[in-house]
Amino acid sequence: MISEFYRLKAVYGSKEITMDDLKDIQAGGIVSFENHGISRTKRECLLCEIRFDRLIELLRVLTAAPFDSPEHLKKQIENSGILLSAQSGESDGLIVFTDEAAHIELIAQVDSEGRVSVEAGDIDAATSFQVFLRVQDQTAVR
Repeated sequence: MISEFYRLKAVYGSKEITMDDLKDIQAGGIVSFENHGISRTKRECLLCEIRFDRLIELLRVLTAAPFDSPEHLKKQIENSGILLSAQSGESDGLIVFTDEAAHIELIAQVDSEGRVSVEAGDIDAATSFQVFLRVQDQTAVR
């Protein structure tokens, strides 16, 4: 899921796309599409945002409040379906979670009472990218 999002970002991010491209982007069911209005470039296009909603929701939950224990945090991440794994032990007071390709990194801090918190500034992850959706067939305009 993470690799697919980053593949889509690499292929389509900040580029002009067609409706067929948009259908391909949405085919996997891992992203949503949000229209941000007309972008006045050389051609009129809709400035759109492609969002990785499942990751956005996970990050919202993780930063909302501290967890009672590292195990509770790990269980929340596991239940999200986003494949992140802990890369370091709790002995240094930090738990670092990453995906296989290291596209995402989040750092959880364990306090002296065993509670775990994740701050928004301790998250390195792209959750969306922009595209420019062509609003009309350019071959018809001459």
